[in-house]
Amino acid sequence: MSGASRDEDTKVAERAGVVGIFTLGSRLAGLIRDWVLAHLFGASGVMDAFWIAHTIPNTLRRLVAEGSLVVTFVPLLVSEQARGGRPAMRRFTAAVLGLLLPTLLVLAGAGVLLPGPISRAFSLGFDPERAALTSDLTRIMMPYIFFVSLMAFAGGVLNTCGSFAPAAAAPILLNVAIVAGAWVGHAFFEAPVYAVAWGVLGGGAAQLALQLPFLAKKGMLVAPIWTPRDPAVRVLARRMLPALFGVGVYQIALIVTRVIASYFPAGQVSCFSFASRIQEVALGVFAVSIGVAALPTLSEHVARGDERAFRSTLASSLRGTNFITIPSLVGLVALGDPIVAALFRHGAFSAESAALTGDLVRIMAIYLLPAGILRIVVPAFY
Repeated sequence: MSGASRDEDTKVAERAGVVGIFTLGSRLAGLIRDWVLAHLFGASGVMDAFWIAHTIPNTLRRLVAEGSLVVTFVPLLVSEQARGGRPAMRRFTAAVLGLLLPTLLVLAGAGVLLPGPISRAFSLGFDPERAALTSDLTRIMMPYIFFVSLMAFAGGVLNTCGSFAPAAAAPILLNVAIVAGAWVGHAFFEAPVYAVAWGVLGGGAAQLALQLPFLAKKGMLVAPIWTPRDPAVRVLARRMLPALFGVGVYQIALIVTRVIASYFPAGQVSCFSFASRIQEVALGVFAVSIGVAALPTLSEHVARGDERAFRSTLASSLRGTNFITIPSLVGLVALGDPIVAALFRHGAFSAESAALTGDLVRIMAIYLLPAGILRIVVPAFY
């Protein structure tokens, strides 16, 4: 390995450390959030409705923003940086923003105006009461896709500029807002779960607001422009199509899982969601951090045509991910029940719900290894 490659690998490791620290903070805040929700609501029909409604904007976000846009946008933004410096980056960012904003407004508006049919597609098995609650919560939370998708886009811009902390720290604000909504809701809302939904919306706005001063500091706070025929935008659109397909396969599987779970007894959707949170802590702190940190560096290697450095960075990123995910997998399989009991077995969360959640944690732990690898390989491909 050349000295330059070692320096690049060290840079990725340092960036992953920054992302990892803030991601760890956000995941711990997420555990506190779920601790509060489990304590107040348990694994119940009310929580089932909340989790389904919360899934809808998050699924669209992963399709539109994180899953397809950012992984294709960042390499092109790096190319623009190499070609024309900061002015070219600003122009390209403004052009992409000009297409992204109306798309998000349409999606958010559809959720606000037609929450019933949209939420029903995710919860065909719900009884009328849970279906009505899911529709109401979807109407409240659907604008979240606007804020969180723009936040992900802004994070991609900042990552390209070498600033990784703001986007990694943003989910902490979301979890704080949800916890605040959960506690406040008991005092001011007849149905406290509505306050939790408003907390999601407020947290999304706070996440986006956090990015703005950092974008301004980097000179990348730009106004959108409408240039759909821009050559770089056309390249982005072409590259997004296969990315949408790849991400869409997983998101369709997620929707099918939610639909199937909606036919189960009340509370089992919630158990699945709580188990997912534990899995995401193990996956997000390390694999996601390394993937986020590696993407700009891999894009720089491609822009320079340095295939050897690209291979070196990719290999070291995969080694770092596997070094963490394999022990995490073993740990969750062995200790799923005690972890669930320590986190959620209190308040309204019953022993039966804890046992089911523990079983789900052990099953879902198997996904850690391939998911960690995918977090590195798929962005590297694009």
